[in-house]
Amino acid sequence: MGRGNLSESVHAQSQPLRGVKVVDFTHVLAGPYCTQLLADAGADVIKVEPMVGDMARFMPPLGKMPDGSLLSGAEIGLNRGKRSIAVDMKSPEGRDLVIEMIDTADVVIESFAPGALLKLGIDLGAARLRRPSLITVSISLYGSHETAGELANRKGLAIIAEAESGVAWMHRDAAGKPPQQKVPFADMNTGLCAYSAIVTAMLGRERSGEGKHIDIAMVKTMLSMATVSIVGSQIYDADNPQPNPACYGMFRAKDGYIALAAVQDTHFASLMEAMGRPDLAADERYRRGAARGQRVAEINDIIDGWTATLSSAELLDKLSKLGIPVGCVYAPSRISSEANLMPAGFLKSVDDGQGRAVHVPANPLGFDTSSSFPKLNADGAAIRGLAAEGKSVWLAG
Repeated sequence: MGRGNLSESVHAQSQPLRGVKVVDFTHVLAGPYCTQLLADAGADVIKVEPMVGDMARFMPPLGKMPDGSLLSGAEIGLNRGKRSIAVDMKSPEGRDLVIEMIDTADVVIESFAPGALLKLGIDLGAARLRRPSLITVSISLYGSHETAGELANRKGLAIIAEAESGVAWMHRDAAGKPPQQKVPFADMNTGLCAYSAIVTAMLGRERSGEGKHIDIAMVKTMLSMATVSIVGSQIYDADNPQPNPACYGMFRAKDGYIALAAVQDTHFASLMEAMGRPDLAADERYRRGAARGQRVAEINDIIDGWTATLSSAELLDKLSKLGIPVGCVYAPSRISSEANLMPAGFLKSVDDGQGRAVHVPANPLGFDTSSSFPKLNADGAAIRGLAAEGKSVWLAG
């Protein structure tokens, strides 16, 4: 293979979606996470924003920049490698521009309320009739009116999907109150599901020549995440769910907490040996997992009393060497500031637009070509200029 062909092959492997044209009408987190994954894999993503910008640009956590402006974590974390254009889609000019982009795109993804785009005069169904190869994606709480009926009229963010899928109930505290998750699991899970659906649809298009419409419901993606618990609730008493097994959970350390999962009998025996309590591993009341399941609180209290005498680093070192699943509970600020905590390539450095480096999680799928992120409407003039001249608004593949 010649050097040129080898270079092209390597480039294709690192950017497998290079040349794929994506119009992104999504906002907040779920859709932008999906299109971030697409951009990381090389797709040309044009982010179409309202004139004031995607609301995620103003969502906390916000940091004050040297020039006094505010920068959102979502703005850096979910917009890298995209181009931005601000469009008033209620205006004839704005509507014509986005329809032109749709008609030359490979993928169109939106997260408006079901039917909202159609009210603006933008008909994705008609676009697919004009170009059967087009893949369109809609993300909402319950899906379209065709599949969800009146539930399609409901609006909601991640916390609503987590609540109505049963996930929040599963994490309620001792008083029975469900928590407000600090990580928007429903958003990120929905974005990953949408990405998977798009790539699968693209593979199908390679074989059939036809695209399709994909309807992604946030509640449905969370129901899928809760499969084991929902099925399990039909087997045991749903009102009195079984606790986690013994030796599984968060335990105190001198300087914080560790996560421990010594659920196998061999792990339990090794843990008791490390604790200086081999007698417990030999005791029939504790030796087997089924027996330990009857004494969860008792065993966990014994373990917690021991782990509290050591630092998290000492516990990690000691228990890892014994092959026991264990981990430290790290704060996000520590992950981003201590380079030795994570393997190389788990985080990447991105310029915040004002000369400061920000560490962001790398693409979990291994495709990670995007770095800089666009300011609102950063590419608006260029895209409008190309459209006015009758030229393609897309980057060369």
